[in-house]
Parts: sequence; C-alpha cells; structure tokens
Amino acid sequence: MKTFLRVCSSILSIILILAIAFVAGYWVCLSNQEPGGEIVEPEVEAFDLQLPGESELQIVTVEEVTVKLDQIGELATCEGKYHVSYSKDFTRTALDDYEVPFTTNTISIDCEGIVKVGYDMSRIDVRVVSGSETEDGKGKIFISIPEARITDNYIIWDSVECVEKNNILHPIEFAQYKSMIAAIEELGLQEAVDNGIFEAADEHLKTVITAFLAEFKDYEITFMES
Repeated sequence: MKTFLRVCSSILSIILILAIAFVAGYWVCLSNQEPGGEIVEPEVEAFDLQLPGESELQIVTVEEVTVKLDQIGELATCEGKYHVSYSKDFTRTALDDYEVPFTTNTISIDCEGIVKVGYDMSRIDVRVVSGSETEDGKGKIFISIPEARITDNYIIWDSVECVEKNNILHPIEFAQYKSMIAAIEELGLQEAVDNGIFEAADEHLKTVITAFLAEFKDYEITFMES
C-alpha cells in the first residue's frame, strides 16, 4: 500500500512540474509579442488559369504601329532608271531674237539617269481596331499612305556619251550643256512616270510596311486611299 501511494505521489509531482513549465513558457511567449501585433497569413500568388486551346488576344496601339513605321526610313524609297537621247541646235541671235545664219552649233547627249521616289512617313495615317470590335474577331490596322514624291533625279555621268558640232562663229558654251542637262532630267522623269514608277513605289511601300508589321500577327493590314 505504501508503495502504491509513493508511485502516485511521484506521478502527481511530474504532472505538476510539467504544468508549471507549460504556464511559464506561455507567459514568456506573451511577454515577447509586440503590442498590437497580428498574425500575418502568407500571401498566395494569384495565377491565371488558361484552358487548353485558349490564346490571349494581342493588343496593338496606334503608337506601336507608328513607331514601327518611323523605322522604315530609306526602305520606303523606290528608284527607276531612264535612258534619254537628246540633241539640240544652238544658233546665235540678234535684234529681237533674229537667228544669224551659219552660226549654229549642235550638241547630242545620250545618257542614263536615276529617279527616286519616297514618302514623308510622318504623314501616314494609322487607325487600329481590336479584334473585340470586329465580327470575325480579328484585329484591323488601317493605313493611309500619302502621295509619293520625287526625292532625287540625276544623270549617271559614267553613262554620258556626247557628240558636238562646233561652229567657229558660235563656239559651244557651258550654259548650253547646263540647259540640256535640265531638259534631259525632265525627259527622264517623264519616262519614269510613264513606266509606272509611282505605282511601283506604292506597291513597294506596302510590301515593306507589311513586313515591318508582321509581328502583329493577330491583326490584318488594310491600305486605304489617302
């Protein structure tokens, strides 16, 4: 009997010691906590569940398209070559443009030249319609390009062949050549226009623009008349 009481006393002592240790630990924990502190739940990063076969629509702005078009620069230039044979007689005149007999000299020039056509890219108008606004769900980029303009027109000097018929009574002067060069450039320009340089320039520009905007794959490019 005494042995049983001794065992019970030992068990109660152990339980009492554990209880005191638990209370002491709890008190220490409370004393170390900052006033007004609160338990912070760990943040869970949100995620977007994308279903199989579902793709996010590409959003394109007018500013993005304009920036790409500004990068085209010289690529928008189209050039055409022309060939001109031009001959002119020059006669000395006097008294109300009366031609003096036997004073005629002649210059004949055969040459090639280049005409370049370009665009002021800052004048291109752009309008963008997202796929959410169209019936087929495909975005549209509407581009209105300005009229092409002549950016350069010059003779290829290595191609020039010149024949002169000088006259001792009226020697050939540099001013005569100068006037002929201006006339040849005008004739060459007309030849290039007749050969469709402006139409070719428009098609070239459209090809370049389409290539530059290829990254906007969710959008269809449509060219409008300016």
